[in-house]
Amino acid sequence: MLTSEIPLPPFASQQQAQLFHDLVEYFLFRLDPENQRGIRETTVWSAVGRHVPQLAPPNHSQPGAHRHDRRHQFSCAACGASYPCRMTLAAAVTCRLPAPWDPIVLASALRRAGDEEWVYGKVSEGVLSWGVTEITTATRDSGGWDMSRRVKGRTAQLAEGLSNDDLSTWILAGLKKFPLPEGIEVPARWPSDIPGWVTDPPVHAEDEPAEPPSWLPGFGDDG
Repeated sequence: MLTSEIPLPPFASQQQAQLFHDLVEYFLFRLDPENQRGIRETTVWSAVGRHVPQLAPPNHSQPGAHRHDRRHQFSCAACGASYPCRMTLAAAVTCRLPAPWDPIVLASALRRAGDEEWVYGKVSEGVLSWGVTEITTATRDSGGWDMSRRVKGRTAQLAEGLSNDDLSTWILAGLKKFPLPEGIEVPARWPSDIPGWVTDPPVHAEDEPAEPPSWLPGFGDDG
């Protein structure tokens, strides 16, 4: 269920930006309902925790920071791009943050964050266009959003009459990546002892779970 109480970028205050980040971390924490977080989950959770919003201009020497970010009020403390950065947005997708995403808001955030699919794209009230080698375009009329994709000079219709929620879901799905080694064969160039490790991971001793954030209900000083 979506909730309109989750603030979306661009944020009006640092409190809004921090609340958005706190909720991303909270929903990452909730991905494992039995609270049995392993090394992978804890690593992702800890990494996202470094990409917090700060009241500072974006560092334009960093990847993902672009000139059109300069009027943006918040930047990522870890990578210097406009906040929310690509990592935080991807984490919001992964943890299924129930935010009331809007296509224009979402596309604008991705462009500010320097996402490679949106840096040279078009974002306006009636037209969205994104991609590198495959250009996807969404145009809005009274019946909703119509989508098409252009590849090597040929255009194919993808969908017609999409709602804002439908298009937002489509855009969010494009942020999902499959990191190594999911869905791939072990490259031949890897060291010879790596394939066995990937296909048959070693058994680790049970690790102590990381302490949950103090603001999480039930774990704070007042819990």
